[in-house]
Amino acid sequence: MTYFLRTLRTASCLLFVFAIAFASIAAPAGASEQAGTARVIGTIDDQNTGLPIADATVQVLRDTEILATAKSDANGQAVFNQLKQGVYHLTFSAPGYEPGQTDDFVALDNQATTIRTVLVRSTGNTTSGLHEIASVTSHRAALQTSSVITQHIAAQKIQQEGLLRIGDALLTLPGFSASDLDSAPGDDLHINIRGLKGSETATLLDGHPIGPIGVGSGSRGGYNYQLSPSWAFNNIQVAYGSGGLALYGTDTLAGAVDFQTIEPTRLPELSLTQAIGSQGRGTSTMIATGSAGRLGYALATGVQGSWGGFKPATFTQTALLAGGNTPSGNPDVSPNTVAANTWNVSGNYELRSSLAKLRYELSPGTNLTLTAYDATSWDDKTGEGDNDYITPEYAGTTFDHIAGGTPGCAGVQVIVDNAGNTSCYNRAQYVGAFSGPYGGTPLAYQGLRNQDYSLRLNAAHGNNGFNAQVWADSFYLLYNRDNSGHTNAYQSFGEEIGDDIVSDTNDFGFGVYGYGQTETDGSFGSSGVATSPQISSSTFNYFIKDQYTPNRRTTFFGSAWLKQDSVTQTTYFNPRATLMFRPTARDVVRVSAGRADGIPGIGLLEGAPVFNQTPANLVGNINCNGVTSVANAANPKLGAERQSDEEISIGHDLGGDSNIQLIAFDMNETNVIFGSVLPLSALGLTAPANLTNGPGGYLQIIGSNCGAPATVANLGVTTNANAGTGRYRGFDITGRLRASRRLFFDYSYDVLSARLFDIPALSLQNNVNLIDGAQIDKVPVHQAALGFDYSNAGWEAKFDGYYVGLNNDLLRPAYTYANAALSKRVKNLTFNLGIYNVFNSQYDQFGRIGYGTFQPENQYGTDSTVLQEAFDGGDGERFGLPQRSFLFSLTIHL
Repeated sequence: MTYFLRTLRTASCLLFVFAIAFASIAAPAGASEQAGTARVIGTIDDQNTGLPIADATVQVLRDTEILATAKSDANGQAVFNQLKQGVYHLTFSAPGYEPGQTDDFVALDNQATTIRTVLVRSTGNTTSGLHEIASVTSHRAALQTSSVITQHIAAQKIQQEGLLRIGDALLTLPGFSASDLDSAPGDDLHINIRGLKGSETATLLDGHPIGPIGVGSGSRGGYNYQLSPSWAFNNIQVAYGSGGLALYGTDTLAGAVDFQTIEPTRLPELSLTQAIGSQGRGTSTMIATGSAGRLGYALATGVQGSWGGFKPATFTQTALLAGGNTPSGNPDVSPNTVAANTWNVSGNYELRSSLAKLRYELSPGTNLTLTAYDATSWDDKTGEGDNDYITPEYAGTTFDHIAGGTPGCAGVQVIVDNAGNTSCYNRAQYVGAFSGPYGGTPLAYQGLRNQDYSLRLNAAHGNNGFNAQVWADSFYLLYNRDNSGHTNAYQSFGEEIGDDIVSDTNDFGFGVYGYGQTETDGSFGSSGVATSPQISSSTFNYFIKDQYTPNRRTTFFGSAWLKQDSVTQTTYFNPRATLMFRPTARDVVRVSAGRADGIPGIGLLEGAPVFNQTPANLVGNINCNGVTSVANAANPKLGAERQSDEEISIGHDLGGDSNIQLIAFDMNETNVIFGSVLPLSALGLTAPANLTNGPGGYLQIIGSNCGAPATVANLGVTTNANAGTGRYRGFDITGRLRASRRLFFDYSYDVLSARLFDIPALSLQNNVNLIDGAQIDKVPVHQAALGFDYSNAGWEAKFDGYYVGLNNDLLRPAYTYANAALSKRVKNLTFNLGIYNVFNSQYDQFGRIGYGTFQPENQYGTDSTVLQEAFDGGDGERFGLPQRSFLFSLTIHL
């Protein structure tokens, strides 16, 4: 980590040195006044499909003055000849796409300046203003955008349809699912891409990682999308598989989700939004962009909240009276116990976010951008997570297992008054008394905060584009349950220096990119606060990229990353290549192959072992045929997960902005990290003698339970190990159909096979729903979406419907739901009505234990019904979608 921080300081100094250097050479004195033959070539592709965008309007501007206008040809190319040497920028507009503009670039006399960029599809007709878009002369990530399988979500769509979070919108994309979705609209949310676990996805802010870094062993982990407000962003871009590594350089196996912040505009723009709605919904935001001389700015701030599924109210957690929170641990309906289990429940959820971005033009074509971002979330977990419910059927199953345990009572003895008197309840009485809400504690909440600061230099000089940036990120979690909880704090730092050299047929890029993170965890309770030692990790990358276009039909993209990792003390080489072929101007075929590595979280490798201090507790967890775990420990020998993928996509332009794309992929993963039990000797550990030998020690207890003497070879440690493989295959069909100038349809359908192999026996024993070679639990095979957008005379109507197949994270049969919006623009006012879950589909205020779909079990499972599964501590809780909600907003555009 010391080496990394030293490199970061060096990079910071270099950034300012290069800023001064490029400011002095970016444009010759009096360049804009010279007469000459500067030539500018602009090439535009669709970001999703890679198809060229024909008939787009392309303009060359100097400041705000339009100097030339042209239409792109069938190959997406617009050519401008006979320009004066000077500093320009391009603007683009095309039917069905978001309008945009590039950064400034320098066009030199007697040279051709090539600008290659992509446009994203519009979500409707209410977009106002131009968006800054990436061109290869100024942004590293743009180099291979059209070679990578991507999806995008406009922040405008999230706000129009009344969604609370970016995370809710991500779940509508092909291949996305959640590992912990429940009935609460603002609870924890960890997201999987194509079935890989959440910690294998990189979450980014303007291209650099935020939140926890590193692969974990469980289904949860990675960024918590509970904290994902939308109003500070223009776009959320998703890159699948190793395409995420190719674009951004950050560790990722599943893909990358990039929150792209709003940009300064040349002319001042201000929008103020106020919204109110059902379930206590409210939103207030302000967004301002513009320029003042050489200084450009983008500012955003806002807050939104809701009471979710629970308007603050007091009720009794009746299911806890069965013994979950009673003085004796036995069923108790006495007045004192009922009072102790009656508390205020709220689903209060609040998001706050602010952004400040300042861009200063050091010289024509050279600018320095400072960005500061802050976001927080807070939720009352009494109604955001602690909203379980014991169903009558499950209460009856419990009765069947415990009835007759007291002499003289065929049913269950229940304490009925404060004096301790009891009554024998029959099945009906027991079910009536002990089914119902099953919450946690009366004081439970969670807070998240993300703060991020970055400084970026972009410099263009003819066909050369240089960029450098440094950034610092802080992600903090506080979880409190009745004054007992934990904290996780992640401090990240990073730097990047890169250069692009562009010609008519070639675009070559190279540079260095590194980042590191320190993690500090803590716990607190009645005995005070305990903080674990700080642990650190870092990676440092060297990269080269190239885009070669020998002719208008063929483009080759290649990248290679050499990654030095401090966690595993290993150097990794990650190449990726794409061949894009356009047999006609309306067709494109992309074939890609790549490799990526997922570095384990540093906490899985560092930390002192913790031995079981009460050997008698081993009973019930003894393995007579192998090793029995007597400790928990990190595994310093843990290696990186490895992934290779192959993709092929075929896109066809149906005319206008109508198109269809078929994507097929095959992703193979090795060294999958699983929880496992290894012999103590595998980690070089020795159990304490006082816990191992003698009466009541590990060896005596194991030997007496197994009927044979035990030795130290029978002692093991619960840890993580690289033990399995994974294969993720499927296909996606996505597209748009333009039915008329005013009406278009968007659609998608995806099929996903996600399977794990060679799973350790202990992992199978601890999770009986984990089946070797079968579809991963809670990853649906089929998902689909169909939506339309109609606009006329300032009105816009949107409707988006979704289908989620079996094996979903709600533990329901296959289901559908829909969101909608109705907008009207009147001069500088926009009225919008967003409706989430239009038909109130799958709504449930609670998670109902015992109503979930039965999840198949492996050879260690013994359950045949969902009630048995729930009773044995497995799955079985059915969750629902949040209730239908309305959000009416008024936006003033100035």
